[in-house]
Amino acid sequence: MIRTISHTWNIKPADYHASDIRKDIDAFLSNQGFDKKWRHRLLVIACELIANACMHAFKARHVIFAIKCIHYSYKSSVHMNIEDDSKILLKERYDNLAHAVQARRLRRPYQGIHGRGLHIIVLWTDRVQFSKKRTGGLKVSTIKDILTKK
Repeated sequence: MIRTISHTWNIKPADYHASDIRKDIDAFLSNQGFDKKWRHRLLVIACELIANACMHAFKARHVIFAIKCIHYSYKSSVHMNIEDDSKILLKERYDNLAHAVQARRLRRPYQGIHGRGLHIIVLWTDRVQFSKKRTGGLKVSTIKDILTKK
């Protein structure tokens, strides 16, 4: 049996309050039956996606975060998408962002309090895809598959 549940948040970067969204996402993940360890990991990924979008989506009116859980008999697949409507182009090509993150991680250690978000997202998910929206802005999609006990 397959069961799919999803939820979407429309976030205005100017009104972004991390704690409120974090509580909502944690409650959503808890209702999906994830234990404390997986809720923490998935919540960190979600919060990093949202924080990066709100911080780097220059002049974006809103950021849309969506999470979908697909429960199979043998695994749960968690899909997270974040997109903004920013009109600013990135220096690097969208499809090479994951590679650029990996290259930076190997080249130099972390400095200060920034620079860890995309590294965590890449390391803690099974798939990450960066794409440019036709209307402008960036979309980041992640998938994490979690095997369930039989």
